[in-house]
Amino acid sequence: NGCLGAPVTVVVTVNPIPNVVVSPTTQTICSGQTTSISFSGAINNTVFTWNVLNSVGVSGAFNGTGNAINQTLTTTGLSQGTVVYEVTPSLNGCSGTPQRITVTVNPVPVAIGPATHPDLCSGESSTAISISTFNAATVFNWVVDAVGVSGASAGTDTGSSILIAQTLTTTGNTRGYVDYIITPVLTGCPGLPITVRVYVNPLPVVS
Repeated sequence: NGCLGAPVTVVVTVNPIPNVVVSPTTQTICSGQTTSISFSGAINNTVFTWNVLNSVGVSGAFNGTGNAINQTLTTTGLSQGTVVYEVTPSLNGCSGTPQRITVTVNPVPVAIGPATHPDLCSGESSTAISISTFNAATVFNWVVDAVGVSGASAGTDTGSSILIAQTLTTTGNTRGYVDYIITPVLTGCPGLPITVRVYVNPLPVVS
C-alpha cells in the first residue's frame, strides 16, 4: 500500500553449454593398429566422455574419458569390422551435443603356402609355388633373393590362389637357391610375409 520492504538479491549463475570438435570423425585402420582420434572444445576444462554405441566384428573397443581415443582394434573374423563411438562434452553439470565417430577396421590377410619346395634341376623345370588365402581380392607381392641362380624375378598377382612358375638356372657348377618372399595385401593392409626357398641343382657334365 505504498510501503517498500527490504529488497532481496537473487544471483542466477548460467553455465555455458560445452561443445566437442572431433578429429577425424571417420577413420580406417588395419586390424591390430591403434586409433588416433582427438577431441577439443571452445571452453577450457571440458570433460569428454565416450561410449561404444556399436561394435561389429571388432574387439578392443571400450568406454572411456579423456581428450583422445587411442585403442588397438582387432577384427574377430576374416571380414571388415566397424566400431561406432559417441563422444559427449560436459562441464559444471551441463552436457553438450554428442558427436559420433565411425572406425572401420580392415582384416590383415594371411598367406598360406608350402614350407618347402622340391629341388629343381637347372633349366629343366619351373617352380610351382602355390599360395592361397581367404579373400579373392588379396594382392600378393613377391620379391626374390637369388644366390647362384638366374631366372627369378619379382612380381604381383591377385586372387584367392596364385601360382608362381619360373624357370631357374644355376649360374655356376654349384647348387644355388632362390628365396621368394611373398607378402599378402588386402585393402591396403599387409599381412605377414612368408618365404619359400627353392634349391636349384646344376646339370652334371661328362667329359
